[in-house]
Amino acid sequence: MTSERRPWWMHVVAASFLVLNLFNGYLVIWGPALADGLDGTFGDGGLHVRSVASETPFAKAGLRSGDQVLAVNALPIQGPREWAAALANVKEGQPETWHVLRNGSRLELAVTFEAAKATDRFTAGLVAYVAGILGFLLLGLFIGFRRPREPAARLGAWLFLATSATFGLLNGWAALWRQTPTLVQALDQRRRRNDCRNVDGYLRLHVTRAITGRVTGSVLGFVGPRRCCV
Repeated sequence: MTSERRPWWMHVVAASFLVLNLFNGYLVIWGPALADGLDGTFGDGGLHVRSVASETPFAKAGLRSGDQVLAVNALPIQGPREWAAALANVKEGQPETWHVLRNGSRLELAVTFEAAKATDRFTAGLVAYVAGILGFLLLGLFIGFRRPREPAARLGAWLFLATSATFGLLNGWAALWRQTPTLVQALDQRRRRNDCRNVDGYLRLHVTRAITGRVTGSVLGFVGPRRCCV
């Protein structure tokens, strides 16, 4: 029994999810610590600190209960979205400038996230986090490549793969992405251009066949190139 031929785009989709999870795996091992030990609520254009645990980067920086965090590295903290963006840009060992309002006075605090420790990762429940991601990822890849031509299998595989991505990325992912070697980004751009050329050639061939029944240089010249990448 011959195996079903898998469409080329399935390999692209699978590779994208694999790269995403490798990226997240790097953060699990070498990324900055989580923002544990800080309890607060959002409102009135800032993060209202309710409590700060001792021996945390926040306590060491001088953050106190009752403070209102207005901005982190000039990014105004108005809600969960801005807070998530601030955490995405932290780097281990690099001070972050926090603008804080305390008793009507504005202060600047230097908060430094330390590198995550294995014990902290275990206590934070990241074992279940990683297991969930890998479980959905592997199940989605298995279903998709096992039955590549069945619409129901494709849909199921996509749902499992998408679920593996909904767990979210850890602190520091945006800062890490900016440190991605230029060569890797250049290779990714080249791959996308090659994909576009392949699609372009496929379209030209089938348009020509539909018109003349054979490939001719004159019709190819008439169709002309298509730009799908920048």
